[in-house]
Amino acid sequence: WSSGSADVLGDIEAMLDVVRDDGLVDCTRVIMGKTAFKNALNNTKFSDLFKKDQFNLGMLNPVSGGLGEKYQGFVNIGSYRVEIYTYNATYVDMSGTKQNFINDNYVIFLPDDSALDFRKCFGAIPSIMPVDPRFAQYLPGRVTVSGAIDFKPRIFGDEKSETLFTEIKSRPILIPRSIDRFARLNTVAG
Repeated sequence: WSSGSADVLGDIEAMLDVVRDDGLVDCTRVIMGKTAFKNALNNTKFSDLFKKDQFNLGMLNPVSGGLGEKYQGFVNIGSYRVEIYTYNATYVDMSGTKQNFINDNYVIFLPDDSALDFRKCFGAIPSIMPVDPRFAQYLPGRVTVSGAIDFKPRIFGDEKSETLFTEIKSRPILIPRSIDRFARLNTVAG
């Protein structure tokens, strides 16, 4: 999209069409990386249709807000109306390098939250240390909450401090079930 001849509107509409055809939902939110948003605004066709802010009096339409997320405005493209957000939050990777959650050149397409299905499942974590046999009789091997959570209980003591510790452990895994209901566009050719 850095080229003046880039078809920003055509690229966005094409991706919206793909999600509508394959996922049977309409994307209503577009999250742009910093460079993608800047390049989109520099595109005359896009900037002519982009509405920075349009609040209707008497209409309450809360938008989610969080660290790094910013509502920028909206654009009508063909039969679609999408809200445009930017997201600039970062994290530190395993090597200690700061990384963006969303690549500066990416555009993420999302439908309303009600059309997404991301399941969070929990699984028990095996312990490398066995349960102290003196306390094993007090604990089941695992604790399960039907359909949602699986915990691994553990109990151990510290004789020096005369302290007894109990813990249950579980780790989540996120499973996207809405496979064709969101999309990502890389705005850099290659």
